[in-house]
Parts: sequence; C-alpha cells; structure tokens
Amino acid sequence: MLFMQVVFSMGVLLQAILILRSVMDFSSGLLSFSKAFGVSLLAFLPITSEQHYDFYSHYNGAIMFFMCAFSAMNNKKILPIISERYLILVNMIFLYYVFGGVVSLVSRMDTVDAIFVAEAIFLPTIAVLVNGLVPIRIPEWVKGCFYLWYLFMASVLLFIVMLPTYFVVMQQEHMTYLFWFNLFSLGMLTLSLSVDVVNTLLIVPIPGRHQTFAERWANVKMHFKLLSSKYEDDDLEPIKTLILVVVVPLIFVSNTYFLHLNDFLVTSVVFIAGRMILSGYQSQAGDLKNPVI
Repeated sequence: MLFMQVVFSMGVLLQAILILRSVMDFSSGLLSFSKAFGVSLLAFLPITSEQHYDFYSHYNGAIMFFMCAFSAMNNKKILPIISERYLILVNMIFLYYVFGGVVSLVSRMDTVDAIFVAEAIFLPTIAVLVNGLVPIRIPEWVKGCFYLWYLFMASVLLFIVMLPTYFVVMQQEHMTYLFWFNLFSLGMLTLSLSVDVVNTLLIVPIPGRHQTFAERWANVKMHFKLLSSKYEDDDLEPIKTLILVVVVPLIFVSNTYFLHLNDFLVTSVVFIAGRMILSGYQSQAGDLKNPVI
C-alpha cells in the first residue's frame, strides 16, 4: 500500500515540477515547490482525537495537502493556455465517460428536466465543434465561456473519474508494469486537474468572510477576463477538427476491443500527451511554453 502511494505521489510531484519549469525560473519554482511541500508535511502531524497513528491515512492527507497548496498558491501563474484543439480533445474524453450516464439519467426524468440536462451537456459540445469547423473569430466573452466549459469538464473528470479510480486502484492485488505506470500517470493527471478545479472555484460568485458581494463580483469578472485571455482561438482547419473528433473515440474503442488496457491508463496518457502537444503554459516573460518541451 505504501509503495503504491509513493508511486502516485511521484507522479504528482513530477507534474508539479514540469509545470513550474514551464512558467518560472529555477529559484522561483524551487521556492513555490518548497512552500507547497512544506504545507503537505503538516498532514503528518498527529490529530489529538486519533488513538492509533495511521501513517497511510496521513500520507494520503499529505498528497491532498500538496495538491491543494500547489494549486491555490500558483493558480493564476500556472493557469494553462487552452487551445481550440485541446478543448475538442478534452470534450471527446468527457463525452466518452458521461454519455452513458447522461442517457441513463435522462431516460428516468420528466421531459422538461431531461431536455434541460441534455442541453446543458450537449449544447456546449456542439458550440465547441461548430467553432472548430467554422473559421470565425469569436468575441472575448465566448472565449471565457469556452474556458469555463473546459474547467467544468476537468472538475467532473477529477471527482467522478480520477479520484474514485485512485481508491479502486489501491485495492488491486495483481500488479504489473502497466499497473505502476497507470498509478504514476494518474498522479500526474490528478495534479493537473486539481489546478483546474481551483480556478473553477475562483469563478463562483459567493462572497467570502469580510467580503461584500460587489467585491466578490468584481473579482469574478477579473478572473473571467483572465480565463478569456488564456483561450487560444487558433482557427483550426475543419479537417483537423474532424480528425480529432474521430481519432480520440477511436483510441478508446480500439482499446476496448483490441488492446484491453485500463481505460484510465489510456485516459491519462491521452490527456497528458494532449496537454503537452496541443496546449501549454505562459511563462513570466509572457511567451507561450509547452509544459515539457
């Protein structure tokens, strides 16, 4: 169990290093990493109410502390540039996981509620695909809405898919090389998605303590403007859009019928590779940098 947690946390730490390497110089990145790591060590402190010190539970807590601290301390600096291509890729992964659940849910609902749920899921997808197929310039507020849609999908994938997978994987007894790679890549992907979740929370217009609604709304508008600036409307050629729409589902279908690899391993690889190739981060100097290359 402990070695599994170590492998997962190594994926988390490596992804944190790769992200910081993309947006900061060495000294700033080291300081930021050290702060988050220092916060994570607090999870090892014993709780006054616990009778027996459970190291494994504290280790899990340390991983969660690190991801939360890393995401909260650096949220605006490490907010990724989302390209039109990457948004389509994530949208295809999202549909792969939620389509069956949405159809099942809609079939048990009243007509009005069913239409609302279906529209909430599929209309943004249609808008994304139309934007990818039709070479038009979109206004800033639409870019912000597309980025919000990406953050929503990332949050759903984290809480509905990735975190439950972590606890399921921890119970497995048959461990192969692919198992360890799956666990490692799951750690990398979980950290990336946790950054997206923090930025989702920043757009929620609920005032904090000692904050008026007007002040909170002003912060929300500023963050929405930041999200708009991080969406890259690169006027993707229609043929490339169709290739993405076909290839991503084809990868999962091929895995189901031929490769028989763990779905979450395929998801992690496609997600992380897509972010490396199709998206990026913006450095302090203002230039767009790939998180690995």
